[in-house]
Amino acid sequence: MKKYINLAFIYALAGMVTGIFYREFTQFFGYTGETALSALHTHLFALGMVMLLVVAVCVKVFPVGPTRLMIWFDFTYNTGLILTVLLLGIRGCLEVVGTSLSVRGNLVISGLAGVGHILLGGGIVLFFLCLKQSKQVD
Repeated sequence: MKKYINLAFIYALAGMVTGIFYREFTQFFGYTGETALSALHTHLFALGMVMLLVVAVCVKVFPVGPTRLMIWFDFTYNTGLILTVLLLGIRGCLEVVGTSLSVRGNLVISGLAGVGHILLGGGIVLFFLCLKQSKQVD
């Protein structure tokens, strides 16, 4: 449980930092349009902090324990979140700076971001499977 609270705290700090980065980075470049950077803050708070706090509560209430499935959840979910946020940040920075990518570059960023989202979804499924295996869930 403590591991998930610590991770949630790290994602909360990252959410705050990316919120400040978004504001300052766009002001520095005089950018006033829509950018993917505005979603970083929300993704880190909702998918990072809130989700892992929910996981911490579930781990406390249901004896899911450190099973193989839970280890796979940890790896899959956190890898997916980091990959998604990283590529969202890259796309947002490129938008603000005004760098246009080739079609291939856009496809690479979109494809890798899609992989991140798939890993997030897979992590959520793994977590539900962990809950279903719990002895207290009927």
